[in-house]
Amino acid sequence: MIFTEHELKKSFLLYREGFSYEEVLKYFRNKQPSLYDNEKMDILIEAVTSYLKIPLEVFTSKFRGRNVIDGRAIYYYLARTLTKKSLKIIGEKVNRDHATVLNGFNQLKDLIDVGNSEMVENLENIRELYFSYIDIRVNKTKNEIDKTLENVENV
Repeated sequence: MIFTEHELKKSFLLYREGFSYEEVLKYFRNKQPSLYDNEKMDILIEAVTSYLKIPLEVFTSKFRGRNVIDGRAIYYYLARTLTKKSLKIIGEKVNRDHATVLNGFNQLKDLIDVGNSEMVENLENIRELYFSYIDIRVNKTKNEIDKTLENVENV
């Protein structure tokens, strides 16, 4: 990417204000900042646990209550369909192995195929919550960069 002198000055000022190289580069690519898959999985866990009202410690523990197992299955399904991460990495986020992730994914897929309305409703609501969390994070980063640029240019 080639920068003009004015863009270089802006990028230097943004970097000096505490923004990372990646954030500055995203800004100048004229795209909304995107999140990496690891961040997306963390946000997904946050969406699942907040929607189902499961404490994070319980969600990542060895607890095997039905609500927690269903929540993990929804996490596996959405993480596998919304990110490019491997089963191993998806499982590591909740202290599980790849076989557990695959089993939970397949069980949820079967429940969706059979038409379990409660599970489908939970899945869709959590997906919507996840996308709203993503929008909030992406717009927050973009707004922070824009405000900092306005403040720096006014100086």
